[in-house]
Amino acid sequence: SASNATAYTTTISATLNCLDFTMSGPASGNVTFAGSSAINIYGSVSIAGTGISRSYNGAIGFLSTTTGKTISIQQTMASAVTISGAGGGWTLSNDLNIGSNTLTYSASSGTLDTNGKTVTVSGMAGLTGVKTWNLGTSIINCTSFSANASDTFNAGTSTINCTTSFNGNGKTFYNVSLTTTGSTAVAGANSYTTLSLIGGSSATTQFNFTADQT
Repeated sequence: SASNATAYTTTISATLNCLDFTMSGPASGNVTFAGSSAINIYGSVSIAGTGISRSYNGAIGFLSTTTGKTISIQQTMASAVTISGAGGGWTLSNDLNIGSNTLTYSASSGTLDTNGKTVTVSGMAGLTGVKTWNLGTSIINCTSFSANASDTFNAGTSTINCTTSFNGNGKTFYNVSLTTTGSTAVAGANSYTTLSLIGGSSATTQFNFTADQT
């Protein structure tokens, strides 16, 4: 914690179940955040952007069944993230960057509010369960994106930048930019304010649509 006087190491060596998870730097030096076991959080999370040296790469799960939870992760993480608590509500307090890992959203009756923050992931997937997305003015940078057909999808004025596959499942989006140097699959009869298709110099660049887009 921030009250510690000197540097130390926190290692997640077995599955950790907790209400809230908070980590910040000590008074001097850094805390080393290590390990690879899963962290299951039933409340909110706050991981500071300074004073932490991260090597931790375990999965992080959000399992709250109540609303009003916040996600503040100011480190670039190497963790797959799953949001699955039935009836839970989560709001991003900061940009979220999990690099080449996937954010999976499967919380039945849950609400995810990206709150105008930038989300950088490999894949962003809405799986089973009737749930709500509130994207506001957020920018979503991903390799693949999928929404579940039963979801309530509030796109706001968000931008989704995607490179490999996009499954809108018939939802309405604001700005979507699909970039490929090869082939990108687009599924669902989706609607957009702006859809941008950006290809490379190769003559084999393809955007493959499974339904009409409007």
